[in-house]
Amino acid sequence: MSINRDAPIPEATRTFLFADLRDYTGFVERQGDQAAATLVAVYRKLVRQRVRESAGAEIKVEGDAVFVAFPSARLAIACGAAILKDAAAQTAAQPEIPLHVGIGVHAGEPVPQDGDFIGSAVNVAARIGSAAAAGQLLISDVVRGLVRSGAAFPLRDRGSASLKGLSEPVHLYEVVWSGDAETDMAAPAQGASLPIPKPPHFVSGATPIVGRARQLEVLRDRIARLREGRGGTLLIAGDAGIGKSRLLREALLAEQPLAILYGACGHSETPPPYAAFVAIIRSIVREPDGEAALQRTVPELLTLTPEATASSQTVPERDRLFGAFLRALRLYARAAPTVLLV
Repeated sequence: MSINRDAPIPEATRTFLFADLRDYTGFVERQGDQAAATLVAVYRKLVRQRVRESAGAEIKVEGDAVFVAFPSARLAIACGAAILKDAAAQTAAQPEIPLHVGIGVHAGEPVPQDGDFIGSAVNVAARIGSAAAAGQLLISDVVRGLVRSGAAFPLRDRGSASLKGLSEPVHLYEVVWSGDAETDMAAPAQGASLPIPKPPHFVSGATPIVGRARQLEVLRDRIARLREGRGGTLLIAGDAGIGKSRLLREALLAEQPLAILYGACGHSETPPPYAAFVAIIRSIVREPDGEAALQRTVPELLTLTPEATASSQTVPERDRLFGAFLRALRLYARAAPTVLLV
């Protein structure tokens, strides 16, 4: 599908896809102009085929960059995933023609002009596309909101990113299109790590424990599963003072090294919001380089600790805050078996 440039383009919300080749300039320098021409020809043919199948409208093609508009976010994501699948298959079949494609998708209400589109939505889509790594399909939080309950692929929260030329950070999500989500999730991002806070006080010290053999066996079995990569949720219930913390101390004491993230819910008529999780964040901040590490990886969490020097006064909306904490848990899980205690 292409635009009739003689007919006016009606105003509407549109989704934009921006794709280009990674290391294209290096390929030209290494292989020469003729090889680059072949690479671009194969790449454009592949992209245009998928665009036609997805009801997209090719807006602009410059060198290795392709700019496409779609009537819906779902169609744009489906097209982007198909392009990356085809590119991966092409590269495997003909390594001498490597299609290392990065794709960005954003939605908005641009201004139509002379068969083109002008405005922030276009610029943001291009910047997201430029930020995508080879084989990566990144979408903005706007697009994620449009497909939240009907996404055809899993979405992985990638956090906020400051993109060149944009005055505000853009919250990004990665579309997991390849089926290799588990492998990719286990691979630590370069430079992305958080210090493991010191174990909580109840892990230190010991007194004999009796009458809890079965419960200890269950706990230790769950920790063994955790070390094998099988997580889960466990509820320990009982009256105040019956020995819940003592039981945990006994189970965890001999199981180092574990990453233990501990937050308590105290008795209060007006408990502070997210009290247990604020305690966990503060325990990270207290570690050497802890605040700086949070600022690099999940800066949203610092809004809950006003004493931190990098803290912002504006607390993100709830879903974004929850997504940030989930990213922090994933960082810990990549580094060591992680226990979250509330």
